[in-house]
Amino acid sequence: LAHPSNIDNLEFSGKKYYKTIFLTEIHGSFYQWEEYDHEFRRKRVNRNYRDVWKWIKRRKFNRLDFGEILIGLTPEKKYYVLEGHNRISCMIQQKIEKIKVTIKEYRIKKI
Repeated sequence: LAHPSNIDNLEFSGKKYYKTIFLTEIHGSFYQWEEYDHEFRRKRVNRNYRDVWKWIKRRKFNRLDFGEILIGLTPEKKYYVLEGHNRISCMIQQKIEKIKVTIKEYRIKKI
């Protein structure tokens, strides 16, 4: 799974807002890229992941929200997951197309 190559040079810009995005727009993960494969499937499935899968399926069926999911937006305008990795993974596998997320914009650190 991809991650920002310049992650050590990024800082939060102070801009935070809600937006609906397509899951296909998510480029990877800020911090947990080693836990997921290139299709955002968890490499090692555990009980917690199975519980999240069932929870997502019930919420999808009942048309409920999926809780706050935090996405980082880099200066290159690419989305990376900050918080909600298991939920994003389960949603992608269950063919959910778009979701409402919280976006945190990042910028290059000022020296």
